[in-house]
Amino acid sequence: MERGILTIAQGKKQYIDLAKNLAISLSIHNPGLKKALVTDSDDPELRKLYDVVIPADNSIGIGFLQKLYICDYSPFDETMFVDVDCLCVRNIDFLWAPFAKCDVSVIGRKVSEGEQFGLSLPEMQRQLGLQYVISFNGGVYYFKKNEKAKIIFDAAKDIVKNYEKYNLVKVRGELADEPIMSLAMGLYNQEPIDDHGKGMYTPVGQSGQFKMDVLLGKCEFVKTGRVVNPAIMHFGFGHTQAFHYQREKKKLNLVHYYCFPKGLASVLINIIYNPPYVVYVFCYRAVKAVAKGVKFKLFPLMPMFRFE
Repeated sequence: MERGILTIAQGKKQYIDLAKNLAISLSIHNPGLKKALVTDSDDPELRKLYDVVIPADNSIGIGFLQKLYICDYSPFDETMFVDVDCLCVRNIDFLWAPFAKCDVSVIGRKVSEGEQFGLSLPEMQRQLGLQYVISFNGGVYYFKKNEKAKIIFDAAKDIVKNYEKYNLVKVRGELADEPIMSLAMGLYNQEPIDDHGKGMYTPVGQSGQFKMDVLLGKCEFVKTGRVVNPAIMHFGFGHTQAFHYQREKKKLNLVHYYCFPKGLASVLINIIYNPPYVVYVFCYRAVKAVAKGVKFKLFPLMPMFRFE
């Protein structure tokens, strides 16, 4: 298999459900693109939604560290790993070309001074001779099934074994994949790509109005002062429980399970779910204004974060 998408869903049912939503969104916007899932679930629906289902090795653990084994898991010559808490908003064919000359890469930027992921870059340069590390979010990884990629992922596994040496910071009690992979890619001079605001983004740093329609190819918001239009919306840090993900999931379900036309499904779900959320946000702000004496804020009407 030449090219495909890989994701991982283990453990709780909520992650299995996320894998279903991701697969549906990918199928709607990228028909024909192969999809593979690493899982410990025996849910038969997963085998209908994914072309390849791969048994997860739970001895590795459940969490970030599974990502260090995606090169071993993948059945594709070229793989784009996408986190299971993402939704695909439109066709992602444009992302393959920037990655074409890379062995292992991410959407991000090179950083050569200060701190990154809690790592002191001058110290890393002194210890390892690194010229830079890569600042990125691990919602998307690209890699080829070749020897260089294997070496890089093996280096990441070795870093885990010696994590105390690097003073790696744990997230929720476990190591995160980003600092580990950042070091491994830096050791082998891998280059990140610039997606020009159109690849994958999380809502961290988001402000103002959040616009999204998973069926109609829309996703736009301001992130740290910059307008972005990601084709892959990464609802990391628990935002799959928030309003916008839950609303878009309903749209996907109408199209996939009930064969609604995309336009009709979008309008219907928006009519049903948007007004109650606007009322909820209005009441939340009103109570907050009275209880805490803060200024009442009317806009945006449907914020990504209720407390915005």
